[in-house]
Amino acid sequence: MSFNALLTYQLGGKVYDGAYASLMSTSASSASALHKDILKSWNGTPEGIEEDSPNRIDKDGIPVVDHYLSQDNNAISDRWLIDASYLVLKNINITYSLPGALVSKLDLESISFSAGVENALTLTKRQGLNPQYNFSGGQDDTYTTPRIFNIGATIKF
Repeated sequence: MSFNALLTYQLGGKVYDGAYASLMSTSASSASALHKDILKSWNGTPEGIEEDSPNRIDKDGIPVVDHYLSQDNNAISDRWLIDASYLVLKNINITYSLPGALVSKLDLESISFSAGVENALTLTKRQGLNPQYNFSGGQDDTYTTPRIFNIGATIKF
């Protein structure tokens, strides 16, 4: 029996996650999907606002992300920089060869069976992020490499 695995990794660096930035921003022209993290953007009373301030936020109010009221909402910012460290299990392969005594009874030289998976696991700071996308530190709305399962048999006569 044999077992093979290929891993790649990167420690450190930053990647600009433009896909996440667009999901955390609103658009004036059309409705679009938003990331669930936008619900975490309302975190209490702004600094400097007191209990009796005339412009106090209504504590029972509903948080609103409004394109027209926020000039900085869609801005390019370092808040979209994500740790680019990753670990990818690119390939796992297991092969088992039947014992020679059994194979010789079948008048064969050898029989082996194999199973494997490509792109088995990707660990990153943010789910769905592909820091391997390019070397310039960007991110795009591209598909990640698909996970592929394979099985095989080799029979030598």
